[in-house]
Amino acid sequence: MQSSGGEGIASGIQAGADTPSASVRNKDIVVWHTFGSTHNPRIEDWPVMPSEKMAVGLKPINFFTGNPSMDVAVSTPDKNKSVLT
Repeated sequence: MQSSGGEGIASGIQAGADTPSASVRNKDIVVWHTFGSTHNPRIEDWPVMPSEKMAVGLKPINFFTGNPSMDVAVSTPDKNKSVLT
């Protein structure tokens, strides 16, 4: 049976966004990542055992309030002692 819509992660986030406890600032975030293997190894498979790759990536969003590299002074030959012209 498929969901009729309106009852997913987005609606849960929207419903909890107005509560003070919704902020994760200065909180420990725990993720329980579960996965299952689609192949049960057998003795007949040795020495060439099949494997499946699994990767998890965590990417922060809005970690900085701005880009610190945008506030760098322009480099000139006098400052960096460059001899190339």
